[in-house]
Amino acid sequence: MFHNKFLQKKTINSLNAQMDCGTSSNASSRFVCPNDRQLALRAKLKTGWSIKTGSIGYQAPSTSNQPLRPEEQEAIIAVVKKAEDFDLSEQKRVGNLIQRLENMRRKVHGRDPNQCLLCGDSFGIFKSQKLMCSDCTRPVCQKCAVDPCGSKHCCSKDHWFCMICSETREIWKKSGAWFFKSIPKYILPEEPDNDKNSRKDKNIRIFKQEDNSGGEMKPKKNTEEHLRLQCQE
Repeated sequence: MFHNKFLQKKTINSLNAQMDCGTSSNASSRFVCPNDRQLALRAKLKTGWSIKTGSIGYQAPSTSNQPLRPEEQEAIIAVVKKAEDFDLSEQKRVGNLIQRLENMRRKVHGRDPNQCLLCGDSFGIFKSQKLMCSDCTRPVCQKCAVDPCGSKHCCSKDHWFCMICSETREIWKKSGAWFFKSIPKYILPEEPDNDKNSRKDKNIRIFKQEDNSGGEMKPKKNTEEHLRLQCQE
């Protein structure tokens, strides 16, 4: 019994000695856990999980909170500025895609079910072939339709897209809307005042023609609303 008490006291003294070694003023003699590479090597050698840093010449990292040097601050500011510039360029790129789609929607000529939605050509036996868009179910001619397969062997009347729906799908892929299920932020390119006025006059004429046509064609949706609905589907 006396021998067991002596061993317990000796073990406690050895642990206290190790703790004193860890709290020593000398940073090179601190008792710390080595890095992953050293742990992996010592695991293969079966020599324990930790060692004294002083035995391998390891310098303990300083715990003092030192301010960043000027070159470090400049490097951080440069990285942040580069990220902001990249974000701005992405917004402009997506805005150009949206603007291109809006221009295509403004140039629609077909106002009748027997006409192509985009170019306005009439359908008939000796005229353009009538195809139906798989997304918007609008009639389009063969030159204004896009084959999603991209091959002549898989062409079918049930698998055609008009140029507007095809461009919408391209925006999904190129802007990342297919992943986030929403339209990312974008910046539309600036237009001159003359183009804005002419566009307003053209839209007024188009709305008047749609009112006089008896409501045969469905009114166009806003581009952003159309993209949002397509992303939700």
